[in-house]
Amino acid sequence: MRTVYIDPKLCANCLSCRVQEECSKYAVIREEPSDKPWIDSYKCSGCGDCAGMCEYHAAVVEG
Repeated sequence: MRTVYIDPKLCANCLSCRVQEECSKYAVIREEPSDKPWIDSYKCSGCGDCAGMCEYHAAVVEG
């Protein structure tokens, strides 16, 4: 199974996170608007569609 995560070093913490907005599984979580998003591995299907969405290449797919 593929692992998907958001690399906090690459994430620019955009006000409007395309990865969060476009995830069909609603797996991208932000607890506070000022927090960087993260991917809930229980909700994520591992499809990897998010990898091409972030202009900073912060969504990383492994496996």
